[in-house]
Amino acid sequence: MTHDRAFFTPNMKNDGHDTTVDFTGNWTKSFVTPLLTNPKFMNKTLLVITFDENETYAIKNNVWTLLLGDIIPATLRGTTDNTFYTHYSLISTIQNNWGLYSLGRNDVAADGSANVFELVANQTGFKNVQVAAADIPYYNFTQSGYFDSQNEGPIPAVNETAMGAGGKGILPSLKGTNGSAIQPPTSSSSGASTSASSSSSASSSASSSLKSTAPLQLTGYVFAFVAFLIGLVV
Repeated sequence: MTHDRAFFTPNMKNDGHDTTVDFTGNWTKSFVTPLLTNPKFMNKTLLVITFDENETYAIKNNVWTLLLGDIIPATLRGTTDNTFYTHYSLISTIQNNWGLYSLGRNDVAADGSANVFELVANQTGFKNVQVAAADIPYYNFTQSGYFDSQNEGPIPAVNETAMGAGGKGILPSLKGTNGSAIQPPTSSSSGASTSASSSSSASSSASSSLKSTAPLQLTGYVFAFVAFLIGLVV
């Protein structure tokens, strides 16, 4: 789907880190409100507005997310979904909606962190994992990798055997050499090479969470994602 240049401007770069919730809310309203009344943009569209983390690391990472768009069924509008989701759910929802390959990491997690948004799961027959509130992990800290200078280590290997929400395995180009744990560049500290070599949330198959029944019903839908990198306790 193509979009008018006026939809996306340099003003969309504000992430809220150095402002307030009120400022961020007003900034969001300034460009989202016109989109909601623009039929060219909102035709078969799901707009996702979310935040990335709590400000207080001692409590579980519980972030607010809002779904807007004409594809949301009337029965779900104005409701709250208490299903356990993470940012990986957006990836797995897109994979499930269009029957795409997986990326072989947290998007194939069998612990519920790759649950598919309910409005899509209801159409495709995908079975989400029910996670009790007490069992929801913290997810408050950056996973080790060579982009994290304080917790440097290899990027975890992909899971080549897990079945993703799209009903397919891993993207073929990620198999083999590209699927191995990617070590830090040679200029990085050698002492970091013993850090995590695999992703715990991607280490098991998600095939048990798939339900191969109804075909995908949302083929034409477009997903638009707006993530605000803001520390917020909700």
